[in-house]
Amino acid sequence: MVLGMTTLGLPDSTEQSTAFVIFDNSCKIVGIWGPGTDTCGTPWTINAGFLKYELIIKSVDMIIGGGSYTFDYAGGEYSIGNNHCVCHTLGASFPGAAQACSCAFPVDGKGSK
Repeated sequence: MVLGMTTLGLPDSTEQSTAFVIFDNSCKIVGIWGPGTDTCGTPWTINAGFLKYELIIKSVDMIIGGGSYTFDYAGGEYSIGNNHCVCHTLGASFPGAAQACSCAFPVDGKGSK
C-alpha cells in the first residue's frame, strides 16, 4: 500500500488544502482523508476496513514545496526522506497541485522499519 499526501494551492489565494490518499498495490485509490476541521494538529488516525492496523499520522508539514509527514503503522515508523518515501514538486501537467509525497508500507505490517 502507499500513503500519499497532496498539497493543492487554491487559485488566486495563498491558502492551500492537503489530502492523504491510500492506494493499493495496483495504484487504485482505496481511501482519501483530510484534516477537515481538525485544526488542533496531529496525531490523526486512519481506521479503514482494508487496513489490518491503525495508521497514525504523527506529524505533518503542509508547506508547499517543503511538505513532509511521518506516520506509524503496525509498529513501524515511516517518514519522508526515509524508507524510500519521497516528495515531488508537480509541474504544469497537474494544474493546481503544487506537491505530492508518497510512502509505501506493508499492509500486513511485516518488514516495517
